[in-house]
Amino acid sequence: MGRRILIWLLALAGMLLAGCSGTPGGRGAPEARQGVLRLPVLPSVPAEPVALAGEWAFSWQRFESPEWAGAPPGPYIRVPQDWNEQPASGKPPGPEGWGTYRLRVDCPAGQRLALLVPSERTSLRLYANGELIASQGRPGETAASTRAAVNDRNVITRQVECPARLTAHVANYDHRAGGLVRPFLVGSTPSLAAWREARIVRETLLLGAYGLTGFVTFIFWLGRRRELLPLAFTALCLCLIVYTDISGERLLLRLWTSELGWALAVRIEYLSRIAALSLFVLTLYGLYPERLPRRLVAAVLGLSGLAAILVLTTPAGVYSAYAAAGQAISIALGAVAGWFLFRRSRRGTEVRILLLGLVAVLVSLAVDLVMLDAASTRSPVTPVGFALFLLSPAWIMGRRLGLAAYHAERSRALEESARLREDVDRISRHDLRTPLAGIVGATRLMAQDQRLAPDQQAQVTAVRDAALRALEMVNLSLGLYRMEAGTYELRPEVVDLAGVTERVLRDLGAQAESTGVTLHIEPAAEGAAMLAWAEETLCYSILANLVRNAIEATPAGGEVRVTLQAGDPLRVLVHNPTEIPQGMVGRMFQKYATAGKVGGTGLGTYSARLMARAQGGEVELASRAGAGTTLVVSLPRAASSPAAVEAVPLPMPVATSPVQVLVADDDPMTRMIAERVLAQAGHEVRTVADGRAALAAAAQQWPDLVLMDAEMPVMGGLEAVRLLRETQAQAGRPACRVLLISAHDDEAHVRSAMEAGADGCLPKPLEARVLLAEAALLRPAAARPGRSVVG
Repeated sequence: MGRRILIWLLALAGMLLAGCSGTPGGRGAPEARQGVLRLPVLPSVPAEPVALAGEWAFSWQRFESPEWAGAPPGPYIRVPQDWNEQPASGKPPGPEGWGTYRLRVDCPAGQRLALLVPSERTSLRLYANGELIASQGRPGETAASTRAAVNDRNVITRQVECPARLTAHVANYDHRAGGLVRPFLVGSTPSLAAWREARIVRETLLLGAYGLTGFVTFIFWLGRRRELLPLAFTALCLCLIVYTDISGERLLLRLWTSELGWALAVRIEYLSRIAALSLFVLTLYGLYPERLPRRLVAAVLGLSGLAAILVLTTPAGVYSAYAAAGQAISIALGAVAGWFLFRRSRRGTEVRILLLGLVAVLVSLAVDLVMLDAASTRSPVTPVGFALFLLSPAWIMGRRLGLAAYHAERSRALEESARLREDVDRISRHDLRTPLAGIVGATRLMAQDQRLAPDQQAQVTAVRDAALRALEMVNLSLGLYRMEAGTYELRPEVVDLAGVTERVLRDLGAQAESTGVTLHIEPAAEGAAMLAWAEETLCYSILANLVRNAIEATPAGGEVRVTLQAGDPLRVLVHNPTEIPQGMVGRMFQKYATAGKVGGTGLGTYSARLMARAQGGEVELASRAGAGTTLVVSLPRAASSPAAVEAVPLPMPVATSPVQVLVADDDPMTRMIAERVLAQAGHEVRTVADGRAALAAAAQQWPDLVLMDAEMPVMGGLEAVRLLRETQAQAGRPACRVLLISAHDDEAHVRSAMEAGADGCLPKPLEARVLLAEAALLRPAAARPGRSVVG
């Protein structure tokens, strides 16, 4: 790929540089001798125009009359070349002054020719056969009377008769190089037009490339405004557009004015060039900030700032004298930047492409440095080098922005997937928790029945414990997802870790017994409390996962030993005699990592560590060769004393007087439990299956307490609560207490309930003690003033 890119760049460079050809002619071309140029045949298309180069007659500090005949008398001066060091007609060394150039072009009599007048670096009036045919500014005998100006880069004059007598009045008080530094071209009008059009096409291609590239990167920046690299690159393209136009054919300048002050034009040219070089280095730094020293970037910006100040505060004759030095410094700094890029990153397509573009810029700068004061009509090559360079960062930024857009789209897809997953989990949890909560509530009521025999009581307790474990697993499924996403809300409490461990071993005892494995627990030192500041459900799940894995890894006849160690943090060690395969040691806690166990998901140790870390703890592997496998669970110790967590029976709340209770839930089990608990306490209970029915029941008899399920058919609980509060306010009814009951207990649902007008939330399964306590807090509506009952 790199070779193809190199070939393509070289081909494009050749095509563009072909349009940068300088003065037509060369060896064999006619040349003026002693003020006369013999042109026996006028060039026509496709022949190139002829440059009026050679010896011109010269008069220093005299504006000769354009009306003259014969061969112009000497002395003579070379054209194209500045007059600074040419001793002719008594001219002293230096760029400033005024004078006249004259040349006779001997072309076939009766034919007509046209001239192409390039933009000189001074003021000029050009006459042919005594008539003014072109001008650039106003030449004068003093600096005050001279006005230099620029217009079109190459002007084709009207046709003149052969032979042609050319007179040029020239004055220079602004530039470092005076005189005719660029030759006039002569030929037929079509041949001159063809030559100029080729240059216009080249410059149009350059301006179009700069404009399109800058526009595209500006659009990129509008979409990602935090990234300044596309904006700097766009500014670089704008500076190159200004520099290329004003130093070239001035296509855009024609849209502004037909003539621009020379001093202003040169100042704009220099400033745009300085800004382009600064933005060029900033673009390199923006692409690879870790590979370019900041001191180098600071040096470039500092030198550019000094150069800009020089251009703004001194005349063109002063700052243009430093053009060669500035060009050389630019090449040196660019070479240093390229060296750092090459040295610090010798691999990668991006860097190779960028280095090729950088080489193109440095070569073009070097060519322009060599040809800085050359007598030629050529345009600078630097814009071509920058055009080649722009391809590389544009490609790199387009590639990076494409990857960024891909990752952003993928991130949005993942977020949407996560949202859908959370919605599915939420719905699943609700649909699972509701019946499980009903089982738990019903078995609690049955366990209170004194008529049950002891074995029946044990069976009811077993069913209740199984339902509680299933309910804990449902809750845990969403908890793990939130732990991965970093959104889990920990609700710690004092947990008896020893009691949780004993419950885990009791629950897994049947599995161990069926595989011939013995479970053994080593309690903490006598009197040492194993009280953790954690969530009991998470602690149970951590230990259950690790002990279950240990049982599955232990051969028949082996032993799984669980050791409790008090301290801060608390530690629980789970040991089995089987060693972990060497390839699994480094992947022990990775998601989906498994050693090939039948039915294994690779989530056991992963989820155990995830749950431990969510509680401020850790799960670590602490095994030695030949000593089996030991997993260590660490959890923060609770500050409370053992007495703080001893179960103290609380008296069942008793209502002083019955209240009106309205229960709205689409689950018949939940309605039955709430009705049974509250009715046994002497309260008047009505039950409905949806929110609309609840509003109708409340309108018929205003309740003291409303238990409203959040999710119901026909009308949900949140909407029903809002409408109930509106009815209460409009009809002036006494405030009833509204509690939203739901399988969801996260903060978002609680906040939604409170915003709808609820007084609180009750999680499922409903507990008898909580229901009776809520009812005991209320006074019957009949005993409150303002009671309004629709019956």
